Amino acid sequence: MVRSPQVVWTSPLLVGTLFSVLTASFCAAQAPASVRRVAVLRSGDTVEIEIQTSQHLMPQAQVLTGPDRIVFDFPGSLPGPGLRAVAVPRGEVKGVRTGLFEAKPPITRVVFDLKTPQGYQVFSYGKAVIVKVGGTASAASGPPPSQAATSAPPVAAAPPPPPPVTVGFENGMLSVTADRASLAEVLYQIHVHTGAEIAVPSGAEQEKVVATLGPAPARDVLTELLEGSSYNFIILGSTQDPKALERVILTPRGPGVPEVSAMTPPPPSPPPSQETDPPQHMIEPPPAVMPGPGPDAAQGNPPQPGNPNPPQN
Repeated sequence: MVRSPQVVWTSPLLVGTLFSVLTASFCAAQAPASVRRVAVLRSGDTVEIEIQTSQHLMPQAQVLTGPDRIVFDFPGSLPGPGLRAVAVPRGEVKGVRTGLFEAKPPITRVVFDLKTPQGYQVFSYGKAVIVKVGGTASAASGPPPSQAATSAPPVAAAPPPPPPVTVGFENGMLSVTADRASLAEVLYQIHVHTGAEIAVPSGAEQEKVVATLGPAPARDVLTELLEGSSYNFIILGSTQDPKALERVILTPRGPGVPEVSAMTPPPPSPPPSQETDPPQHMIEPPPAVMPGPGPDAAQGNPPQPGNPNPPQN
């Protein structure tokens, strides 16, 4: 069975209506919000003011002085055409005024003019924001002068926790106090306080140290600190100052590798003196030559040097 292609006819009126709806929805989504109404609510000792908007908005608040006022900025919104300045007949708020603070991007500003500095609270729900002035002070505004004398004394802040590692070094005596600090942190602090060259190996940040060492010579404290670690170590002292710490060398301790203890390099041999006499080399004289009797011996001449036989008479 062969099916014939189907043709769907669309009414031009339906297409135009659908296009208009989509365009209106797009424009509504792109249009900025608006601040529509500002009203004073009935309340007790405090002043409550409601700000109605076209959609959910959360203002940015700040406290200004000279004159005293609280400012609320609504980013991305325009002031509605029906907004007017509102006079407040009670409390420490003189009035509320609204206007366009910036055009691009649009920002609507609502200003509360105050008689004296006041605290405030902001409550946002749905398309409305309620500002309560004169109650509990906000963190930005601080307490009003009338409440400062009756407010409870501030609670002392808890002392900060002690640092995980504390290192002291004075006159060659090193002390280390660590409370679950990593070995890398302890070695770095020793480097900072002693000036010794310490290359912190990889993995030292995973070893935790809980110890109280010293004050004692730096070599003894480091030996006690590193004996239980996963590293062999060599501690090099200074030949100029026995109390100084010059360098610490760490290597991973593998299976079968003997532990290396601390050491100090031996003092260098003194340079040869310029006044020392050079070594003397003994030169032996050549053996004497013993000549045989010559014609002079028969004539009774005196013997020549080296001749053991005296002349015959």
